[in-house]
Amino acid sequence: MDNYRFPKIQITADLRQLLTLIMFVVASCLQQISAQQIHPVIILEADGKISCKIEKGKSLALKPGTAFYPPADISMTDNSRLVYLENNQFKILNGTNNIQLKAEPAGPGISTLNFDPVFAEYLKASLATTNNGAVNNEFRIKNLKKLGTGWGVGDGNKNKGWGVQDPAKNKGWGVDDPAKNKGWGVQDMNIDITTPGGIYPATKVPLSWVPVKGVKEYLVCIFDENLAIIDKATTNTNSVTMDLSNLKPEKSYYWQVFAGNKRSISVPVTFSLLTKEDFDFNKNAASDSQIYDKVSVTVKGLMDAVAYENNKMYADAQNKYEKLMAAYPQNNLVRINYLA
Repeated sequence: MDNYRFPKIQITADLRQLLTLIMFVVASCLQQISAQQIHPVIILEADGKISCKIEKGKSLALKPGTAFYPPADISMTDNSRLVYLENNQFKILNGTNNIQLKAEPAGPGISTLNFDPVFAEYLKASLATTNNGAVNNEFRIKNLKKLGTGWGVGDGNKNKGWGVQDPAKNKGWGVDDPAKNKGWGVQDMNIDITTPGGIYPATKVPLSWVPVKGVKEYLVCIFDENLAIIDKATTNTNSVTMDLSNLKPEKSYYWQVFAGNKRSISVPVTFSLLTKEDFDFNKNAASDSQIYDKVSVTVKGLMDAVAYENNKMYADAQNKYEKLMAAYPQNNLVRINYLA
């Protein structure tokens, strides 16, 4: 048995064709299963006099963030406007309309050649994260005040935010031999980061964190993939702007904050770079949507934030979400997407 050799399998053209056919059939079956699902209707905009009746004739007030399962009857009067997601399709209605929404399996969805399917999936995922389930076909949103921010802000040790490495595995950063010298232990990582990692532009980038009581000076270091310090700066505030223009795009880097007069550090934050041209191109991804120029400033802002997040530009996404939350604190569509 020690000398036994398994026969070598040759991938012939016929076998390759058969394997391709099998994968195609499996993918088609999965797509058909997904298509049989009934997706909730999600309201993006609702202005004017609009009435909606869902299961058993129950009246439902429509506003941004309202979600329900069809069937439903919707009536609109003059000067009304309704924007909603139904069966993977965005619909925009203006003026007098009477609509019957049927409980039908989702259709093929929107063309994947634009941004709309990405936005639709983010909306459905955010709703799934922040609801308590459907009661009589109406979704009940959780207490949004208790959900946190979803970004790990103010609690970096627990949530680790976006793009943060696991300090327990790496035994701390910025020491020659952390396993031998103990270095900065995980228990000392109590400076909470407020600028997420992800992708930054190759230019000057502001980095920030939650100030620590009693700390008068902070040291911010940038490490390369080999954990060598390639740049550093000191500050007596809880933010610093670092010039990243000399770093190489598409390589991984880390930044970390050290307290000047206390045994306190932050978790290391992972980031990579894009040239400013590529960064700006990704930042404008939402404008490729078929509805972008037809919706409100609020929905446009959400689409931009989702585009940033989808392209791992987490700091820009967080900044956009926070501005939307400040401007529209009662808009549930904004709230569930920010807090999801």
